[in-house]
Amino acid sequence: MSETDQAPRKGLLGSPSPTLHDVAQTAGVSHTTVSLALKNDPRITPSTREKVIEAARLLGYVPNETARGLVRYRTGTLAVVCASFSSAYEAEVLRGIEHEMRTHHPDFGLVQYSTGGHPSRADEVHRRILRGNIADAIICLDDPPEVTVVEAYRQIKKPLVVFTEGMDETSWVHCDGRLGATLGTQALLDSGCQAPWIVTSRFQNGQPHCDPERWEVFTNLCQGAGVKPRVIEIDNLDFDSGKALAARLQGQTDGVFCAGGDLVAIGLMSGFRDLGVAIPQSVKIVGYDGLAISSMVNPGLTTVAQPLEEMGRQAVQFCFSLLTNFAPTPLSRLFEPVLVRRKTT
Repeated sequence: MSETDQAPRKGLLGSPSPTLHDVAQTAGVSHTTVSLALKNDPRITPSTREKVIEAARLLGYVPNETARGLVRYRTGTLAVVCASFSSAYEAEVLRGIEHEMRTHHPDFGLVQYSTGGHPSRADEVHRRILRGNIADAIICLDDPPEVTVVEAYRQIKKPLVVFTEGMDETSWVHCDGRLGATLGTQALLDSGCQAPWIVTSRFQNGQPHCDPERWEVFTNLCQGAGVKPRVIEIDNLDFDSGKALAARLQGQTDGVFCAGGDLVAIGLMSGFRDLGVAIPQSVKIVGYDGLAISSMVNPGLTTVAQPLEEMGRQAVQFCFSLLTNFAPTPLSRLFEPVLVRRKTT
């Protein structure tokens, strides 16, 4: 019996981990049976293997790679981690993920984890996935995990794909935010706006928490056109927050770039309508994302459209490409947005 099998050890993120003997006790088998089961040894019956795997998952057991080499079992599951699945943005990305899974990987399951936008909750979700071997690959629509988490996934060759541009440590898909901000801002300036505002997420460390490049491009383009850029911050990028902005912006602007998303823009339209502000005669509005609902409102919303479903499909393709052949160099793809001009500009 080796020392590594008995002594407590640290998990991939530094917390104590259960041992092989803990798994054996929980499953009601010998530690030798556990070791063979996790190696998919043919001498172990399927029912016993399932019992061992279930015990390992329950305890959050990860085999000690240093002591016995990489011992992994496939779960047949892909995990999606997100702040919330209630917004239309995540719903459209998830539609692409589900379509790709259903079409090309029907035997795989999909599990979703909502972090509520809380870093501590996100950290706990990644701990559970790492220690419990809950999924074979992870797509993160939330803020990217900390470097220690990314490294932990890399060490066990578990594919992680994030929706943040330019990460050197892991694979990513993203839509060009600078191009998108250029299209949205220029649409307002070309329409003759002289008092444009941009709606962004709350500032942290001197810039918006979400997609700061959109604010930077808006500011630079307005200044280049001799127009004073104005910014308004909101905590929640949703319909209600957008609607509440109407009273604050009434009489202050002739154009609004809702860089926080189409739902914010549609809420703002609703608020202006209640106040009797004509769109686009008095105020022009440009949204961001290109959600399906942007074509259903009246007037139709001009928006910077991101290929959200295609981005979801690409993330899944990256996951399975890496599951087949884990590459030391991360995969990446930068998509291009397009301006969909409707009746609000």
